[in-house]
Amino acid sequence: MRKVLILGGSYFIGRRITEQCLEDGWEVSLLNRGSKPWTGRPVTQLTCDREDAAAMKQTLKGRTFDAVIDVSGLNQKQIEICCESLDCSVKHWIFISSSAVYDVDRCALPILETEPLGENPYWGQYGTDKIAAESALTAFCQKHNIALSILRPPYMYGEYNYVQRESFIFDHLMRNQPILIPAADNRIQFCYTGDLAKIVTTLLACLKQGIEVYNVGDQQGVSFSEWIQQCADVCGTQAKIIPVHDANWKAKDYFPFRDYDNVLDVTKIHQIVPEDTSFETGLTRAYQWFCEHRGEIVFKPKLAANEKQILREMGIQE
Repeated sequence: MRKVLILGGSYFIGRRITEQCLEDGWEVSLLNRGSKPWTGRPVTQLTCDREDAAAMKQTLKGRTFDAVIDVSGLNQKQIEICCESLDCSVKHWIFISSSAVYDVDRCALPILETEPLGENPYWGQYGTDKIAAESALTAFCQKHNIALSILRPPYMYGEYNYVQRESFIFDHLMRNQPILIPAADNRIQFCYTGDLAKIVTTLLACLKQGIEVYNVGDQQGVSFSEWIQQCADVCGTQAKIIPVHDANWKAKDYFPFRDYDNVLDVTKIHQIVPEDTSFETGLTRAYQWFCEHRGEIVFKPKLAANEKQILREMGIQE
């Protein structure tokens, strides 16, 4: 049986990838800190802090894998520790990066994989750390003749999402609360976790030598208001959308998305995996999961306080 090591793997994106790998017949080992125990089909659990070099070497000593899927890698240090700890018999490495690596001020929309990388003013160090991680992993894989697939998603959504994005919108809709959005009503793009998982296992199955970079996501962007309306359609409610024009308030102060156009050209990956899950289907699944776990989600009190303040400044009663 083919063996895969998944770094991360028990939360949102990694959980769905793990499920898909198991479904496709892979023998899965999960490496993470064990803060959220795996409760699905049997896997080998490797509990370790990936920033602890000695612990990583001890944990991975004597273990071999056909492939590695890195969901949790955030920076160069984490990548280098992992590379130094693994047996080089790995044939394929898949790294989940981010659209935050693009220098958006120098990129044309939709953003191609070949557009310049650099500091993204909306993501800061997160983006530059991902660039450094990509670079370190590329050098390692080239040196050891390991196939590398770098995936750059925009915003992810779906079941198990602990990042309060669609859940933030669902919560407001169910409580009949107004939703504040940046006045620019920017266009953004999403990738459903089930689609990303299918992309990952498809790439594993059709091993392509060398270094390949893929933007991943739905084939078209949506505006903030369009996205919220689709969420409302799934909930069976009406959305109360209020644009915020006051530049003294930053989008992240009251809204779960950055206020810039973030739309990628995904032509390359869709030549390999052409099908997307429709928004209706993906959001319906996400909403069902939200309804089942609503009581477990603790929303950020600061955002709620900011919303109230903005509404007061607008003279709008809640």
